[in-house]
Amino acid sequence: MIAGFEQGEFIKLDFGTSIGYESIGRNLALVVSSSRFNAAISGFAVICPIITQDNKHPLHVRLKGEVDAEGFVCVEQLRTVDLVRWNAESLYAFISQKTMSEVLEIIGAVFGI
Repeated sequence: MIAGFEQGEFIKLDFGTSIGYESIGRNLALVVSSSRFNAAISGFAVICPIITQDNKHPLHVRLKGEVDAEGFVCVEQLRTVDLVRWNAESLYAFISQKTMSEVLEIIGAVFGI
């Protein structure tokens, strides 16, 4: 059993195959679900993939000066994942509070909350 990850934590996952522009293979992701959710729903988390190429997408948040991660958080690819099945591992690094707030603000706008 995988322990719950924390909101704002950088992790690596096996994304597998893709459809369209989705991430594939073993890549970085950002845990966006609350730490409370992650602990209560053991083995699952809501994540956003991180890509390295800037394609100017309006729902991408640039990681500037973040520890162990550079690139862009793909908010439009938000998904709930089974951490065991996707072979998740922590990088033991976290996004800055300022950047996490930006990601959460966009997620809130997407859902109208």
